[in-house]
Amino acid sequence: MDYLQLLLCAVFVRVQAPGQWARIIDLSTTAGREQSDPAKLLDSIGAIVDAVLREHGVLPGMRPVFARLRPDAVEDVAQVLRICHDLGRDSFQAILDRFAEWGQRDSSEFFTPSSIVGLVTEILLREVADSVRCHDPYLRFGEFLSGTVSAVDAVEVTGYGRHPEQLRLAAMNIAVHGADVGNLLPGDALAAGDLVARAVEADIVVSNPPFNQKTSGEWPAPEGGWPFNAPPKKNGNFAWLQHVFASLRDGGRAGVVMPNQAAVSEDKDELAIRAAMVEKGAVECVIALPPGLFAATPVPVSVWILTRREQSSEPVLLIDARAAGEKQTGKRVLREQDQRAITECYFEWRSNPAEFDSKELDQGGVAIAVSRADIKRNAYSLSPADYRAIPGAIPGDNRVPLSALCEIQAGPSNKIINNIEPVEDGIPIIAPKQLRHRRITDEHTRRIPPDVAARMGKFQLRDGDILCVRTGTPGPCAIADRGNEGMLFGTGLLRLRVHDPDSADAQYLLAFLSLPSTKTWIENKAAGTSIPSISSANLGKLLVPLPSLDEQRRIGAEVATADADIAALHKQIQAAEEKRTRAAAALFARMASSLDDHQHDAAPTDKRT
Repeated sequence: MDYLQLLLCAVFVRVQAPGQWARIIDLSTTAGREQSDPAKLLDSIGAIVDAVLREHGVLPGMRPVFARLRPDAVEDVAQVLRICHDLGRDSFQAILDRFAEWGQRDSSEFFTPSSIVGLVTEILLREVADSVRCHDPYLRFGEFLSGTVSAVDAVEVTGYGRHPEQLRLAAMNIAVHGADVGNLLPGDALAAGDLVARAVEADIVVSNPPFNQKTSGEWPAPEGGWPFNAPPKKNGNFAWLQHVFASLRDGGRAGVVMPNQAAVSEDKDELAIRAAMVEKGAVECVIALPPGLFAATPVPVSVWILTRREQSSEPVLLIDARAAGEKQTGKRVLREQDQRAITECYFEWRSNPAEFDSKELDQGGVAIAVSRADIKRNAYSLSPADYRAIPGAIPGDNRVPLSALCEIQAGPSNKIINNIEPVEDGIPIIAPKQLRHRRITDEHTRRIPPDVAARMGKFQLRDGDILCVRTGTPGPCAIADRGNEGMLFGTGLLRLRVHDPDSADAQYLLAFLSLPSTKTWIENKAAGTSIPSISSANLGKLLVPLPSLDEQRRIGAEVATADADIAALHKQIQAAEEKRTRAAAALFARMASSLDDHQHDAAPTDKRT
């Protein structure tokens, strides 16, 4: 971090104060000629940098930062300065991009990828012709505000920086692009204090706030109170969304980066806020982006486009771009053509929301205009995946939620399982990898004492129970038979137990769960986290077509017969593989023995007399 600040300060002085940069180069040349102490050179450079920062309204304080650097010789410092001598203002962003690849510690320090910045600023600022006031309540390294300064000629920027070093770098990043940074202040809108009561009234708000913050007290409400509802203590996502909304003037618009989970959270407080935002027209668009865009985390994100206007009945635009982009140097990058496709689709919708229905994008993406009535029917989900047509889905009105047909039980946590001492001869715990071809294999890797298993009755299996993988690659399922009774199912699995066998047939449900369209539905529901995972509640929402019991049993029996044939074929293949392995081993052993005999026969005899 200290070395990063040296590089950025050098570029800043080089661009903003050429005269002072010349002084630094002279000091470096003299120090090199005299082989001076590198610490003294860095102290002199720190004094000059602080003066330049102060002159441009940026928080000084670089001398103690540079004092922490420990170069071996003055030439090491001179080499850095020579590199920076040929860099311009665009290099500031390039250095920050490289820093992002080095990794950061938590979501409060993630660097916002330039592709997301470009996408949001294009959507919010393309049609802006006059001067505009832009605000970011969580500056990070100033990526978003520097993007707005680059996109529009006349921009007044305001914002808050949580940490002094981040605030300094953010101010330099924004100032180097030509904006006045006098209104960038230290602080955090969710940490209470005078910033909470400060009226902002921005034309545009852009922000990438930290995800899933917790508080031990109450989140500080913006001036005038919470626009929609008080957010829960355990998660600050909807506190940030409401602070952003409260910072807009009437007619203002915002772009906020959120974890995908915010769009589908079933927490009652978050659901109430999301519902109110939808009903009052605050949410204009949600764009689901591909995972892996952030160098330091695989967490998939969405961009929420908010607007502060009179209540509107217009549909909400939901864009599914989760498959967009390409892999570059270990991370996913949203390409220029991806950004262009999303923004053009957005402006096509914006020009006539009432006429826009849906539009396909490259790489399997789609944009859908969804009415508020449809969003309400879908528990106010703002995930585009919940509104996509699924190829092969079974139509019909007689469909029942899976939760009405089955008890759905999640497996015990890793903590519970890991605290149990395994034994060699005990009750098996079924793992996800044992679900193959709709059957539970007998490759048990972990067993626990019978008395411990008896205390875990709610995780035991019965004949006819269905197991589904819930984490990692959700969807694979299998049915238990009498040989599995009494076994336990472990972490990463969900157990489905039919409530009434006279209403629903387990083999029929297994057949439905293994349909490609059902797997796609489950994958869509599980895509909100860094490791795909579907909850019991979400799986319970799966709508199952329910014909007569006789028809269910007929379908279930036919599919079960096919599964039995598949299992028999795999046993034959396994037996053939084992036979082949034994034969190959025997042939090579015979060959080795023959070679030994041949070498023995050919060995010379001792003919001494």
